[in-house]
Amino acid sequence: ALISVSIYDSKGIMIYYILENGFAGENILKWKGDESSGKQVHSGIYFYTVRIGNESYFGKIVKL
Repeated sequence: ALISVSIYDSKGIMIYYILENGFAGENILKWKGDESSGKQVHSGIYFYTVRIGNESYFGKIVKL
């Protein structure tokens, strides 16, 4: 199934996006604290959306 991950800053601006093919079971994605361009982001609270097929999951990340 296609898995997309979007990360947003506190203003709601998408700073990171990745789309990958996933397999049934556990999938691991490590975010290195950067924007899609590779530039490191500042410490703070970020929000994520994970979409797997028709399902969506939301949460927050704290970067120290």
